[in-house]
Amino acid sequence: MNRIIILALLLAGCSTSVPMVQRFPAPPTDMAEPAPLDTLQAGATMTNLLQTMNTNYARYHEQAAIVRAWNRWYKGQSEIGCTASGGAR
Repeated sequence: MNRIIILALLLAGCSTSVPMVQRFPAPPTDMAEPAPLDTLQAGATMTNLLQTMNTNYARYHEQAAIVRAWNRWYKGQSEIGCTASGGAR
């Protein structure tokens, strides 16, 4: 009998009549765009040009992949939070 009363009290303590709304935080602004790329100085040689192009090409694609993956993760997490909180965002 005591177990039933304790179980009933525990279950009643977990319920609430106040709607719970989860506020998912806004994404950080530094993740909105990739970081700036390297620039050439005046009088750069062809070797410097090619090195800068290769570095920028690799850096851009690496950063773009990171930003796309983070945005995908953030969208998925915010949808989970929206679903769990009953549609409120």
